[in-house]
Amino acid sequence: MKGKGSITNKEYRELFKVSRITATRDLSALVKLGIFERVEKGRYKLKTPHESNMSQP
Repeated sequence: MKGKGSITNKEYRELFKVSRITATRDLSALVKLGIFERVEKGRYKLKTPHESNMSQP
């Protein structure tokens, strides 16, 4: 995923072997944490370190 910088809900489900609702919850939590941003329905983009909340102390 790091190579292309984004992931779809379907790719996440296949990668982690989880249901659609679990993938949606997980990805939504990652958006809330500032790690991902939702770019369109079902597609999430990994934020760069300067965009991410994780880079703040």
